[in-house]
Amino acid sequence: MGWDDAAAALQLGLTTVAQSLREQGTACARAALGEAPNSLAAPWSVVRRGSTRR
Repeated sequence: MGWDDAAAALQLGLTTVAQSLREQGTACARAALGEAPNSLAAPWSVVRRGSTRR
């Protein structure tokens, strides 16, 4: 199982979680600055590849 849907995960055929590190970084920065969180969560998805039985 991979994380971040990196290029290596594709090359190795690893199932991975695709997410936006940019969106997560923005949310962390807002929290650190004391701002209200964005009500829309960044979407995450599972990208199934050869490492997971279907």
